[in-house]
Amino acid sequence: MPHGADEGSLRHQLVFLRRWWLVPVLLSVLGGAPAAALTALEGPVYEARASVELRLAAGGQPGTGATLDDLALVATELDRRCAGAADDAKEDGQSPPQVAIDDRAGTYVLDIRARSTTSDDAAQVATTFADCYAQGPAAAGDDPGQSPDASTFGAIRLDPEATPPTQRVSASPMRNGALGVSGGLLVGLVLASLLDRVDDRLRRREDLEVTVDLPVVGVLPREPLRDLQDGPRALLAAGSPSAEAYDALLANIESLASERPMRCLQVAGATVGAGTTTVATALALSLARAGYRVILLDGDLSRPTVHTAFGLPNETGLAQVLSGQRSLAEAVAAVDGEPTLAVLPAGPVPANPSELLASDRFRAVVATLRANCDVLLFDGQPVLAGPDALIVARQANAILLVGRPGHSTRRQVRRAHHLLGQAGAPVVGTVLNGAPPSAGRQRGGRAPERNRATDEKRRPLPLPPPTAAGQAAPAGETRAEVSS
Repeated sequence: MPHGADEGSLRHQLVFLRRWWLVPVLLSVLGGAPAAALTALEGPVYEARASVELRLAAGGQPGTGATLDDLALVATELDRRCAGAADDAKEDGQSPPQVAIDDRAGTYVLDIRARSTTSDDAAQVATTFADCYAQGPAAAGDDPGQSPDASTFGAIRLDPEATPPTQRVSASPMRNGALGVSGGLLVGLVLASLLDRVDDRLRRREDLEVTVDLPVVGVLPREPLRDLQDGPRALLAAGSPSAEAYDALLANIESLASERPMRCLQVAGATVGAGTTTVATALALSLARAGYRVILLDGDLSRPTVHTAFGLPNETGLAQVLSGQRSLAEAVAAVDGEPTLAVLPAGPVPANPSELLASDRFRAVVATLRANCDVLLFDGQPVLAGPDALIVARQANAILLVGRPGHSTRRQVRRAHHLLGQAGAPVVGTVLNGAPPSAGRQRGGRAPERNRATDEKRRPLPLPPPTAAGQAAPAGETRAEVSS
């Protein structure tokens, strides 16, 4: 269950049922329909009863010169003598009868219960057996194993001829169908629970909400691979679903920023494939186009990808700055056509990325960049892939945790959230990235339109002007801070 959420909470149960409702429904139908159909095809079953009392011939009274054990032998002999009665009844009845003979505890009385598909047949079979038992005494000596002068035995009827029953004893199709539905529903819920534990991949925004008990600040639609390859500009094309989703994400971030500092924001994912680079680059461009001065820092020194989204070179980047090979001004690159956006690529992969990120030089770089922009945005290594993401997270004052439907699991997202919490990184919300249309709509509104002509003048970045090779971030006007 989610960190900070109750396993038995109504919210979790609703999410569970929404995810797996088809399993119990299908098994309920498979359990109820056949049960009702088979019962209807079998037809009704009626039961008639008759009773006889066993007696020994000596003295003509029950029990004279005998015990109940002796009378058990009597019942056995009578069963053998009347075995043909069932065969006779089969010829007259519509279906083979079912006969049960029970002895009343502590007595000499046998109860005969006969069942058949018609009430008349049931009464006929019960009467036939009772009459056979009460035909009169038979010599035990007929049995080759007993002496000719052994006591004789027999039985007498205790009730008149069996009456055809009016009430059937078989279950109705409705009753058996209801029992089948109940059994199928129970099995379906158990099976769904097992499937939910085995396959805990994210599917909808509600899954993400109950996993870490945080607000979902963005639901970003799944986009064609071509648009993803074309970079953030294609995602933010006017009128596209992604542009509207990122506008809503930006509006929600601004709402959160009114309550807590969000000048230094990290986009983090649990595992590779969550799409954090896509989210970080598109969010950076969205913030820049909204009027904020933005610097995007690629903190994934092991697998850098931010530079490719903007078509920037990666020969010089954060790794070379931290190792002292290049200055910060040489590493920061401007983005063509976006005067308020700059990127600090990761640079060539170093041999010791974790050591570089944990150094005092990295903290100094973050402080310098943060002092010269409205929003410093981090992209980084997946949280569960190694320590780098947690090291970078310590420099952020807000974290957005990204999950991807069908790829990220609740267990992974929950673990990433736990590790970020242990590192002291404040996770303020989650983002569902690459969501199908049925995954839930984005809550929030479009980012408000801004009149850049009335914005206050931006503070210049302490970086040289753009060059063809190094392209540093330009100076320009400033926008009201997201938060200080």
